[in-house]
Amino acid sequence: MSIQNKLTSIIAVIAFSCSIVPWPVLAVGAPKKHIRIAVLPYTSSISTDINKKVRTIEKQLKRQKNISILPYRASKQIAQYYLDYVDAHSRGTELSKLIRDARKAYSEFDYKLSNKILENAEALINNRIADGKSNERLIDIYILKSKLAYVDGRKSDAVSLYTDIARLNPTLEHDKRLYSRWEIKALLAAKKHAVKEKHGMLSIQAKPHSSEVYVNGVHYGLTLYNKPLTIGRLLPGNHCLEIKTVNHEPYIQYIDVEPGKTHELTISLSRLSRTTKQQFTGIPPDRFQTPEEMARLMMHLGYYLKVDKLVLIYPGDASKKLTYQIGDVGLGAVNIPSEISLAKKNKEPLKLVTREMQKEIRKDVLSQSGDQLISKNVGSMLLHERRKKPIYKKPLFWILVGAGAAAGGVAGILLGGSSAAASTGGVIIAF
Repeated sequence: MSIQNKLTSIIAVIAFSCSIVPWPVLAVGAPKKHIRIAVLPYTSSISTDINKKVRTIEKQLKRQKNISILPYRASKQIAQYYLDYVDAHSRGTELSKLIRDARKAYSEFDYKLSNKILENAEALINNRIADGKSNERLIDIYILKSKLAYVDGRKSDAVSLYTDIARLNPTLEHDKRLYSRWEIKALLAAKKHAVKEKHGMLSIQAKPHSSEVYVNGVHYGLTLYNKPLTIGRLLPGNHCLEIKTVNHEPYIQYIDVEPGKTHELTISLSRLSRTTKQQFTGIPPDRFQTPEEMARLMMHLGYYLKVDKLVLIYPGDASKKLTYQIGDVGLGAVNIPSEISLAKKNKEPLKLVTREMQKEIRKDVLSQSGDQLISKNVGSMLLHERRKKPIYKKPLFWILVGAGAAAGGVAGILLGGSSAAASTGGVIIAF
């Protein structure tokens, strides 16, 4: 047997072995992924029963390897902060409703109605600014105003609005799949012009540490314990600074940023009193019903909780069944609710169910049947693409390589990928 034939046979054997044994198994001692999770009740009224469920599940999951649990007390505080200061601002205000209606009218080509609604939205936010409240969502108004000016033939007005947009958010980026060419060019031109101007800076020290910092509604990070948080590239003019965190009153101040000057601020947030604190009553189902709303909950609340998976526990009779839902924070995807009957489990039912639950927690959400993936959410789809395994880690790839090697060489498969893909339904390029 020639050296070439021997080499071909060896490659075929290795490829066939790889197709039987999953690739990760071949890596000796490969560590399992450590998963961080939070467990929260999916209800508008917390009962003793559901509290007991959550605490028992949390206690049992703590005993599982490679799974860490955010304590229930911390989860509740962060979730309440999210519901009060993040989700409520994005959906529950009159301003948010006006912007949604204006976008809807624009998407239906009713530009006159969209303009009228947007005028009302801008008047409302100007009143808010005059009262010393946040200017959050002003960027959204300007972007939509620019679109309306462009379709109305006022291209110079459409482009000039991007000067204000760049002033409010100098770090803004437009996704090429969501915005037209003229919008991307207008933003780039405004940012280039802004770079030539002399900027101001903010240097912020705030207690408690790790408080969130927003400027003009744009998130710039968390306050640090050992040094100030510095925000640069701010164009001269009035900018809205917001600082907020769990169990404290939010801080809002408008700062007139001067060119070439660093504005140093030292701030202490006032702690909420017990009477002022809002009691956590669970994740309200009426606010999170559709797949889109659930996806937003997973991505946004999960970000604040700093977890990989979020487990929602439904209310119900703990002696009969357990209903729960597992969502992937990074992907913004959530499984349909899982229901497990407890009737036949006489001893420690929740403990036994928790063992079954942890198997699902370890799985990728997308690998399970009945997944709810928000296909219209470009961000989710991009994350979906990133999550796909490299082709060489797929067993089917090695089956094809083995078949190619056995047929006369690996090069035929690797270099002739298009024909191989065509013969197998596109599997090589569609993993």
